[in-house]
Amino acid sequence: MLIVEDDTDALEALQTALARRYPELNLVAATNGAQGLQLFRQLRPQIVMSDIQMPGMSGIEMVQKLRSLAPETRVIIITAHLESRLLLDCLNLNVSRYLVKPVAKELLFEAVDDSLERIELEHQLKAQNVALLQSREQLRLALDAAALGTWDYRPGTGQVTWDERSQVMFGLEGVQVEYRNVLGRIHPEDRNRVDLAVQRAGETSGGDYHQEFRVVWPDGSIHWVSSQGKVYRDAEGEPRFIGANLDITARVQATEQLLLSESRYRGLFSSLQEGFSLLEGVIGPDGIDYRFLEVNPAFERLTGLRREQLIGKQLSLVFPDLEERWLNCLASVAITGQPARLEHCSQGSDRYYEVQVYSPEKGQVAALYLDVSERRKLQMEREKIERLESLGVLAGGIAHDFNNILMAITGNISLARLQLDKESPLDARLEDSEKAVAKATALTRQLLTFARGGEPVRKSVCTQALICEAASLFLSGGNCKAELKLPEDLWQLNADPGQIHQALNNLILNAVQAMPSGGTLTLSAANQVIDAGYGRGLVPGRYLKIVIADEGCGIPSELLAKIFDPYFTTKPKGSGLGLASVFSIVKRHEGAISVWSTPGSGTSFELLLPAASQSEQALAEPRVEPEPPPARCAAQGQAILVMDDEEMIRNLASQMLNRLGYRTTTCCDGAQAVDLYRQNLESDPFAAVILDMTVPGGMGGKEAAYRIRSMDSDAVLIISSGYTADPFLDEKREMRVNGLVAKPYNLKQLSDELCRAMGTA
Repeated sequence: MLIVEDDTDALEALQTALARRYPELNLVAATNGAQGLQLFRQLRPQIVMSDIQMPGMSGIEMVQKLRSLAPETRVIIITAHLESRLLLDCLNLNVSRYLVKPVAKELLFEAVDDSLERIELEHQLKAQNVALLQSREQLRLALDAAALGTWDYRPGTGQVTWDERSQVMFGLEGVQVEYRNVLGRIHPEDRNRVDLAVQRAGETSGGDYHQEFRVVWPDGSIHWVSSQGKVYRDAEGEPRFIGANLDITARVQATEQLLLSESRYRGLFSSLQEGFSLLEGVIGPDGIDYRFLEVNPAFERLTGLRREQLIGKQLSLVFPDLEERWLNCLASVAITGQPARLEHCSQGSDRYYEVQVYSPEKGQVAALYLDVSERRKLQMEREKIERLESLGVLAGGIAHDFNNILMAITGNISLARLQLDKESPLDARLEDSEKAVAKATALTRQLLTFARGGEPVRKSVCTQALICEAASLFLSGGNCKAELKLPEDLWQLNADPGQIHQALNNLILNAVQAMPSGGTLTLSAANQVIDAGYGRGLVPGRYLKIVIADEGCGIPSELLAKIFDPYFTTKPKGSGLGLASVFSIVKRHEGAISVWSTPGSGTSFELLLPAASQSEQALAEPRVEPEPPPARCAAQGQAILVMDDEEMIRNLASQMLNRLGYRTTTCCDGAQAVDLYRQNLESDPFAAVILDMTVPGGMGGKEAAYRIRSMDSDAVLIISSGYTADPFLDEKREMRVNGLVAKPYNLKQLSDELCRAMGTA
């Protein structure tokens, strides 16, 4: 809207009043006629409000010029002068309103409202004119495309006058058209009906005739014709039919196809596995409600209600306890037309649904229920894995430092016991201390299951042997008996034997502890092929299904979802790491674990673990029992190089080695170890090197081992680490590392590993 007023106060007042009343209008202002005309040419506003008396170009002159540019523009004149000449000019210029200053706001708003309404009506009129023109053109095209044929029939004389199109429709080209000829072309099953309709219509004046029937062409093909007419009476009272014929063969065929398609759609709708409901908005006693228009069988199964219990019923009556978020979602979709989605848990089951809500047409809301239970379970497992990984970052560092502390305790206890007689009371106390340290060491190993670097190093493993070995550790001599169901044709596992052994140990131990009064522990395994549709995040392929089932006290249903969480335990002295460790191991093997339990009846754990391929199974190494270490080493008395970043550990290791009869040299990082090894290589070579894996801020044992091996291929290298689960320890064969000793270690463990490593070098 353009406002032209030379009085700045009046201009500001107009702008303020109009802006408040019509915030949607884009107001543009000018202070004289020339400026107003320039703005009009640039912006082409639909409404112009102008004063008349202005310096330079007057309002009348400006309106004359803009009328030549846009005659349809609505013009409102505001002036302090009420003169007949001005009124005449305004009439000639087709001014919409003529307002005299001072203008009351009501009159001002009335003038603007009138202009806006006229503009809207003009827009609608233009749209209707365009639609009318389009409709006329479409009608003309439709009439041409319809190929209507005209006819004229006089029953009294039997004379039939047809145009060429009607003759073609009946297959009567070149034939004398008579009523009997026309009747003869009509299909025998329709002929009597059509003839009777003609006779009845001829008995009345002004009656209508309309029949649809089949026509048989000379070539035997069937065509459909719609014949419509009206009966008139001539001066003698004789009836006369005037009408038109339309070939409706295509329409009839399309209808038949539509019915067939609808039948197929109905079949698809009924067989759809996802629940579907269609509702329409209604006004109920408590406000807006929704009425069921249609549901499919899947929705009936989902709700447990039959179709006849739903159709026509209001949503609030069928589901009186429906959550408010549902009502808000339906209302939002119905009002905005924008689709939405929400999650829904089916009552009485553990099925989760993603509900997609949309509006197929105004006033209707449709909901499609997609079963996302498997996806939700996978998401929960991913979240659990992420929690375990977060714990692992912390656990790895804590366990590493804790193992260094345990190393100092273990080593000093070992040295102290050597200085005591076996009969000394202090020796028994130190032995108890060693047992306590062993328990602490086992706890750190469980913590390290979650730590970074705990990925399994897989190989082909005999499934039967692994299960039997794990079972024998806990069931021998106890009041629980084992029932093993292990077929001879079991595939081998593609797994890290140490980690799977630990997982089985934890599950079997839990099962035994759940049966304090005794019972049967069933261990079974079977081959299983997983296909793409199985779910649970498993890659299709060969798997081993291992089930550990007990007859114990069972697990309450409200605790089942928590049993794999770190530090969750129901045992008074439990650490809460056993099942969390099992879950972590199974997931790192790209497997799956499930649990079923009934309080008072027992618990079953099912593991699905990848099987070795046939080629891997053929290349599997035979099971070899470890050879006992030699009693003494020929290298005793020789020099040993010890690298560790902890001074306490270096000194303790040096004392332990000195006690064993070795000479020692110590250093704090890998770079020093490499330099010392190079300096002593010719004069006094080291018989072995013990390397700490992790050195914060310096070269660790892995890099140092590479460099020492490159300068001396016969070097005896032993890795020592507080990260017992570090994959590098499992790669020692490929790295040509001779041995490893995990912290904390005692004097015997150090001696045994040194002797073994130097004996195999």
